[in-house]
Amino acid sequence: MLFLGVSIITSLLQITIFTQDLYPEWDLTYCPPLSSNPKRLWAYWIQGPDKLTVFVKQNILLWKRIIDLGGWEFRLLHDDDPNSSCSITKFIPPELLPRTFKSMYPQISSDSVRLALIRLYGGIYMDTTCVLLDTLENMFWNRVELPKDDPNHIILGAFSNAWFNDPGTQNGLELWMLAALPQEPLVVAWHDLFLKVMYDSPIPKIYVPETGWIHPLLEGVDLKIMGVWVNYLCGVSVLKAILQQYPHFNEQYNTKTKEIPVESTSHRLFFEVGATNDKVDDYLAQLRYPSSQVVRQVVDDTPLVKLMEHARFLRDENQTIWDNPATLISQVRFYIRDKF
Repeated sequence: MLFLGVSIITSLLQITIFTQDLYPEWDLTYCPPLSSNPKRLWAYWIQGPDKLTVFVKQNILLWKRIIDLGGWEFRLLHDDDPNSSCSITKFIPPELLPRTFKSMYPQISSDSVRLALIRLYGGIYMDTTCVLLDTLENMFWNRVELPKDDPNHIILGAFSNAWFNDPGTQNGLELWMLAALPQEPLVVAWHDLFLKVMYDSPIPKIYVPETGWIHPLLEGVDLKIMGVWVNYLCGVSVLKAILQQYPHFNEQYNTKTKEIPVESTSHRLFFEVGATNDKVDDYLAQLRYPSSQVVRQVVDDTPLVKLMEHARFLRDENQTIWDNPATLISQVRFYIRDKF
């Protein structure tokens, strides 16, 4: 009887707590016209808001509480309906996208979009798989928006991965979150070279390790540190080329950028449990019910958690967000509610 009573109470708690929408609905089908507000948060979902996965939609709703406090304008762009206010055609002219943009696979097309947006309009680009745990100001923006003559001003904010941080340029940048002011010369040069490299190829072809072939525009650039990821992480490879080919950009990068290491922050969850699907799923399954103590063991002093696309909970579309035991959102939303 006691076990039955506990089960009933648990079920009632799940129904009453986990079905509550702690954040108001957000119209993700509308993108406001550009204004003078420099606080622009960008994201991209190729198929449009109607095709958002359960996880991604709940995650974006989770962002709302934090970015509203800072007065950010949010736009979720897509490549679905050209008449939509959120179509990329409304914000990015065709000449600033590769000619083969429509036939690229998602990773590279999203790199094309993020670099163009940060170049043209500045602000912050963030992947939809980033679970936000701190304000954008605390991460990068308080230093990006400083006057350019301020010694604390930075030209670029991002997360970095020591795994491909080469000694030549000290560049181990991750591209899933970028912060900068519009028309930053380093970003402009980076984007220009990216467009030239990707000009007529839907698949990145920068370096062929088997033969030693390297793209003519990148000759002399040491990309061995990238290993098998050299073409997949095309944007990172191109940035390495810019930093090796232009010493003044390399100096700016080393003195005027802020990089947050993924090992102790965004990827910490995966490093702690071991980066295999089974271990991650088992760990996240423990986070089903609202217990701030459990969450804080993982996310304290972590501005965000970057969830890997291979994790199972990003594919569990047959379950609701609340019935899925392998989701972080059902935990983090309570943490955010108390923190902000």
